[in-house]
Amino acid sequence: MPALPVSDIPAMLSLDFGSAPAGSAEQPITVDVPCTAPEGQLLDRCTVNVTAPEYVLLGQGDGIRVRSEKRVSIGKATVNATGGKKVIVVKVKINAAGRKALQRNLEIDATVGLTAITVSKLTSTGEANTTMQLPTQLVSPESGIFDSNSITLNKAGIAFINRLSKLLPKTPKQMTFIGFADNTGVPGDNRWLGDRRAKAVRDALAAKGIEPVKSSIETKAATSPRADNSKAAGRERNRRVSIRITY
Repeated sequence: MPALPVSDIPAMLSLDFGSAPAGSAEQPITVDVPCTAPEGQLLDRCTVNVTAPEYVLLGQGDGIRVRSEKRVSIGKATVNATGGKKVIVVKVKINAAGRKALQRNLEIDATVGLTAITVSKLTSTGEANTTMQLPTQLVSPESGIFDSNSITLNKAGIAFINRLSKLLPKTPKQMTFIGFADNTGVPGDNRWLGDRRAKAVRDALAAKGIEPVKSSIETKAATSPRADNSKAAGRERNRRVSIRITY
């Protein structure tokens, strides 16, 4: 299966603890929700990080709630304290409905709520909304998608295109297609190969109905290998096209 390395998806929010006891509102409690996907897997997990001053006590599980129209489920919380800050980390799994929402709309509206208990046992609760979304994503195939000196997608390349066509929206804001080559050719030929390979991927996605509002072509030729060009397997992986997508 072609790999889809997914960039971090920042979703920052701050909770308004206007009713918090004196002192606890001076240093805000913040929540960030980064989402990543391992290579070759669809995005299905996020991590909720709640950071608060160390003198504000946060519950081990009941202190944080995550909900999103039945699209996510909350895992077990862990707590770390260092440098005057206390951090609660909760793993959140995006379920099938959430994955479909990301594929279709590339965002999930979520509500994060928590309860802060001060050392004097006073309690304040609050919640805020955030959006899990993909602002920019860099997609690159795991295996080589072109044969040596070829600008025609091979079997792995066709599979890569078929998978992407099912994941991407029909009209992203912008897509940049970046073509690469191994080092077996001369620089001029490699620049031409990188350019034509990038255009081949662009045209193949367009044939599947994926047409961004804006698109551009870049060629890196053999200047940015990701594997050892002295080996056949490395040269194969270097014959690729990466796609930078802005949603």
